[in-house]
Amino acid sequence: MNDLNWVYATCFETVFKAIQVNAQTGEYNIIKRPHDEMHLNIPKSGSIEAYVKAISNSGLIYPADVSDFYFHFNPVYIRRSIRYGQYHQVHTFRRKMWNHYIWVTFELIIPSSYSEQNPNVLYLWKLADNDSRGLEDAMRMLSSVYRKIIRINLSDDSHQEIKVDYETDRTDHGMSVKMSEWFRKFAESGYVYKDDVDSFNEFTSIHRIRMHFRHSKESTELIYRRKDDDGKFRWVSMELIPSVEYTPENQIVILYIRDVHDIYSLEQQRKKEIEYYRSRDVLTGFLNRASYQEACKNYFGLPRKKTVAVIYADMNGLKLVNDTQGDEAGDAYIRRFTDVFGKYFDTDRCYRISGDEFLVIIQGITKKEAGAKFRAFRDIMQMECDQTAAIGYAWINRPSTLEEVVKSAESAMYLDKHEYYRFHSRYAF
Repeated sequence: MNDLNWVYATCFETVFKAIQVNAQTGEYNIIKRPHDEMHLNIPKSGSIEAYVKAISNSGLIYPADVSDFYFHFNPVYIRRSIRYGQYHQVHTFRRKMWNHYIWVTFELIIPSSYSEQNPNVLYLWKLADNDSRGLEDAMRMLSSVYRKIIRINLSDDSHQEIKVDYETDRTDHGMSVKMSEWFRKFAESGYVYKDDVDSFNEFTSIHRIRMHFRHSKESTELIYRRKDDDGKFRWVSMELIPSVEYTPENQIVILYIRDVHDIYSLEQQRKKEIEYYRSRDVLTGFLNRASYQEACKNYFGLPRKKTVAVIYADMNGLKLVNDTQGDEAGDAYIRRFTDVFGKYFDTDRCYRISGDEFLVIIQGITKKEAGAKFRAFRDIMQMECDQTAAIGYAWINRPSTLEEVVKSAESAMYLDKHEYYRFHSRYAF
């Protein structure tokens, strides 16, 4: 036996199963198999689909690993690996050996001589060593968190899939040899939500990623909306982390993708609530004083001013209600008025600028329209609120500031309040 044959024979001793598969036809030929498969009466040659089904149904494959087992023995998977230039792949799963399940590895080897005339590939099974078992346990734990893990070589723009959730990623979405090409096709195919496409393309730029890790070893993350196979968009996190193999000459990074939809949606909702209450008055739902000041600032910055109408309201007798009936009664007294005020003018236009002062700002309205709105609201208030507030109105054509119109409306309000207290002295302070 020459040295080469001895090497082949020695290596083959470490393999407990070997199968040759025709990637074009799906036909197989068993070269070596363990004794526990002898009783299954599986022919030494035939259809690989039938072989895999028989092995799966036998209970030899751990139930949780059956879907992965099916996927990796599918001729479509073999041809895809060939198309992407992935000629040697190693995967692990649990197989029953000696009446209990243990980790085993299987290798898909696509020979350099592969062609349409010679379309045979080789599957080899080996017992996993302790390091592989520990690594696989860790990977299984990661698999419960991450739906996809990809090893990317930035130096040549190539990639290798480490883990894919085949239950949610049934298609490769245009996966190609070049990672940058896959990123581009993935976005162009509509799998990225339209409002997130620009940020996705910027984040996944291979040039940007190279520059980032050239100057930093910190991870980089993008959260975007991705379309699942059911057609619905969900928030996912894409994170890039430098591998322990990373060097300036061999720029290896790991891409992790995980579903964060529920957590991120809740976080966004909380942010919206915080933003809402930052700009709103809790009791009335009106915009608060900070929002009013922001509106004044924004108007001042307008290059072309608009006509502005302001209706200013100040509660009558609120202090007395609070002092004699309590704060809850005072709140109810305010809500009685603001429900009418907000319904007529739209809550998103109304401001509560102090405890008992409210106003509405209307831009781009004619003086006639503004006067009609004021009179109509005054009539409604008299019918529904029994004059719980004094109101004033002002309209100015293109004022320099909003405060100018507000001050004028406030002056008109004080005239109305003075008139009110002439006949309601028992509510006077």
